[in-house]
Amino acid sequence: MQKMNKIIKNPQPKIHAYLAQLGMGSRREIERWIMAEQIQVNGQAAHLGQRVSDKDKIVVRGKLVDTAESKQMLEVIAYHKPEGEICTRGETDLRTVYQSLPKVNGRWISVGRLDVSTSGLLLFTNNGDLAHRLMHPSYEVSRSYRVRVFGKLSETALQNMIKGVRCEDELLKVDSIQPLYLSQDKDKMKNMWYELTLKEGKNREVRRLIESQGAKVSRLIRTHYGPIALMPNLKPGAVEVLNKKQIMELGKVAKLKLFPASYESASSKEDKADKKENTPKIDNRKYKSKVSSKTKKLSQGGMRKVESQERAKDIKTQGRKQSRRKSYFGG
Repeated sequence: MQKMNKIIKNPQPKIHAYLAQLGMGSRREIERWIMAEQIQVNGQAAHLGQRVSDKDKIVVRGKLVDTAESKQMLEVIAYHKPEGEICTRGETDLRTVYQSLPKVNGRWISVGRLDVSTSGLLLFTNNGDLAHRLMHPSYEVSRSYRVRVFGKLSETALQNMIKGVRCEDELLKVDSIQPLYLSQDKDKMKNMWYELTLKEGKNREVRRLIESQGAKVSRLIRTHYGPIALMPNLKPGAVEVLNKKQIMELGKVAKLKLFPASYESASSKEDKADKKENTPKIDNRKYKSKVSSKTKKLSQGGMRKVESQERAKDIKTQGRKQSRRKSYFGG
């Protein structure tokens, strides 16, 4: 019988994952820097797949990486992006989304992008590994949008978008799409609202899909990213800091353990306690009193029945006695 070799997991992460977790950039961006020899480890050019630790001296594009940042606190924020802002760090005449964000320990990484004409929910985190998984198509994290279209899409067009449309050598598709009738007189509406969900974030995917069906988008809003929804009270340009419970929900869909097991067990206990508190309690005393009153009513009814039966017997016996008396006296 052959002995199976034990697989020993290397505790040292690969350099692109290590730097992404520190918020230095996305994995793909870091890989490009490595190929361009813009990253050095201990004085030598880094290579793809290289493993590093906190003890290594890492320089990224001329900046020394602080190894203490590897133990930084995980943060995730939800930003309500208004129309007119652009998702870029480069030089531009337009206002960028990063100008509205608070300071963070590390660097904000956007979870996906929205084009300049699209508004709605945009997530940011300082954990590159979390951002990478939430964006990667293999994890199938859903995104939901509300879109206003000039005119109406036919049933055939809706089915085409679900089956998939080949556009510029890319297969574009939605998981679901349905109309949102904001008026009872839907036949006279010039603009129609639709709600749709997809699991990929290709460049301008929703707009390209609808344009492929001969229609045009007049407004596009992202309402959900995975389990996180755009809160109605979050105004355009405002930021909401996600709590640990919301971050854990993101970690579940990304299949990534973000907090120690001790915290997760404690949070699950808190959830159970909350459910227990919200469960309506039964007052045994009231319940017993209700049951006793019910039985009392039944007993009273039974007593009445017995009394009526006894009265009937008395009447019957009295009748017999009277008939006997009559016969005795010759009546």
